[in-house]
Parts: sequence; C-alpha cells; structure tokens
Amino acid sequence: AGGSVMLSSLSMASIDAVTAESGALIDVSGDQQGAVAGKKGRVTMRAYRGTTGSANTVNVAFATTAAVKGAEEVRLEGVKVYNSATFATNTSTIVTDTNAFYTANPGSGSYAATQDGATISVLPNIEVRSTGTATPTDMTIATDLNMRALGALQAGKGGTLTLRANKDLKVNGSLSDGFSTAVSTTGILQTGNTFSYELVSSADFSAANPMATIKSATS
Repeated sequence: AGGSVMLSSLSMASIDAVTAESGALIDVSGDQQGAVAGKKGRVTMRAYRGTTGSANTVNVAFATTAAVKGAEEVRLEGVKVYNSATFATNTSTIVTDTNAFYTANPGSGSYAATQDGATISVLPNIEVRSTGTATPTDMTIATDLNMRALGALQAGKGGTLTLRANKDLKVNGSLSDGFSTAVSTTGILQTGNTFSYELVSSADFSAANPMATIKSATS
C-alpha cells in the first residue's frame, strides 16, 4: 500500500508556511508488482487560514502540490481554531465560517496539479481546543454530534473536525457525518463527502502535529 504524509505548520507567516522546493518529490506510490500497481497513498497539507489577510486562504504555497506523486487524494486543509470547553458554544460561528470557506475554495482552487493528476481538495479543518491558555481544561461533547445536520452547514462537502483537550476529552454521545442522524442504527446513509474526526486528550497545543500529546511528568 502507498504511504501517508502530513505536512503541518503552526506558522502565522503571511504566506507559504508549507512549501516544497523546485524539484522536490513527495512519493506515496504503492508497491508495483509486475503490471499491477499497488494501492495509492494520501497526502495532507495543513496550515492556518487567513494569514495572507484574506479570511479563507490556506497558508500553503500553490506550487507545493506539484511535488506529489502516487497519491489517491491530496487534501489542503485550512485550519481555524476555536477555544471552548464545550463544542456547542461555537456552533453558529463555526457554521458561518465553514460555509464561507467552502464558497471561497471550490475544487482544487489555484493549486498546481500533482505529477500524476491526483484529485486535490481544499477543505476546512475545524479545530476546537478546550482552552486558549495552558491551564489544563476538560472538553465535553454533551450530546450526539452529527456534522451532516449541523444547523445550516453545507452538507456533503467534508473536511476534518479536530477536538483537542489539554486535559480530558469527554464525549457523551455519538459522532457522525455519514448518516441522517448521529446513530447509524436509526439514520439513513447519506451521499457526498464526510468529515473525519481527530480526537485528542492531553493535547499539546504547541505542537504542529494535531495528534501530539503532553509528555507525562512521570514518563
């Protein structure tokens, strides 16, 4: 099978927080067995939105995607961070911001074609942190959360929802996006793209890797 590569930056530089030099190669091709090609890989490039002064840009250089080879899909994820101990606090703002991002970034936008024509998608990464400080704070998802029915959010567009608590992450319900309700046993399977979920407790907010955790004092 092909590889999986994530290039992620926390830089607030005005442009090109993620970039590839001319002639660079990001090869995630699968193993070739004779005439049979292996399964292709996946590349994700993740950076903040809006650092160029326009709210819905992604801080990845347009030419970076030209370095990619062998990918089934290339995702350009524009990250916007919200701070709240409960997801519901920011729902209306998240819906407004995400819909604006979808409208501003149809298809592959201005990103260069990959070396073998992989699909390039510009998608939102909605990152909710339990707090905007270093104080350890729990995050609680109090009820079912279905991104397919989140107010007026444009359904079937997809993206990533990253929930990061620098203490405990408490999910008191079901998380979904592929069904009409959050519970698959009662919901109807939907068409279109879906959200991926990244769930992190003891998150290290200073790390570029969204899945990084705080090192224990005893480890």
